[in-house]
Amino acid sequence: MRSLSLLAVLALALAGCNSKTAEVKGAGAKPGPNDAPKSGSLTVPEDLKNDAYVYYGLGNSNELTYQMIQGKGLAPQEGTQTMSPESEAKDGKMTFATSRGGAMVGMGDEKLSLEKDGLYLVSGSVISPEKPSLVLPAKLDIGTTWDTDTTMTSDKATVKMKGRSKVERSETVKVKAGTYETLLIVQTAEADNNGTKGTMAAKGWYAKGIGIVKMNLEYKQHDGQVVTTTLELVREGKPEGTDS
Repeated sequence: MRSLSLLAVLALALAGCNSKTAEVKGAGAKPGPNDAPKSGSLTVPEDLKNDAYVYYGLGNSNELTYQMIQGKGLAPQEGTQTMSPESEAKDGKMTFATSRGGAMVGMGDEKLSLEKDGLYLVSGSVISPEKPSLVLPAKLDIGTTWDTDTTMTSDKATVKMKGRSKVERSETVKVKAGTYETLLIVQTAEADNNGTKGTMAAKGWYAKGIGIVKMNLEYKQHDGQVVTTTLELVREGKPEGTDS
């Protein structure tokens, strides 16, 4: 049940955009109080199992481990992500909680809402949208586009973002965890971080039942400084020899 919200990655990139060298904060820290609860026997209704559900990996209960590099020349670090439903579906909606650890703990945890028309980011422990923001629409046919116009806030920043996402094509991708058939989703956006403007370009490769298996993101400030983030799926599930 996991994947990565491009908005969450954007928040992480923006957090380091004012420094000469972006660094991952909180690597190795323990998950916080917003960690996803045990899902038990919660069932997702069939009418909510749309393309967003499938390609965001909401039906996969495995922990995913990613290799993350933020900033050119920096050493790769590993981070984990898990997700589980928070409660039974109600009024055509079902909420999911994302929990991150290791090098990805700096991205924070998230609450997502799965709905008939798509998947929405509701809130985050690091940065949150002022109102639910579309992550993936219900239908992900090749050529599908959707716009982003959102304001996100944290205790230190207000980020306004306008952009467009597009399902570019199907693509076979080989990463450390294996070879996957994916949908390539590209996103471009303009962002204003407390008056500092910049542009973002991101590519995410989504695999059915898994979520993002690879991501490349570049954030460029008005002064030309560039912050890059790359993610690659390393492993599905716990390492061999560890407890489940």
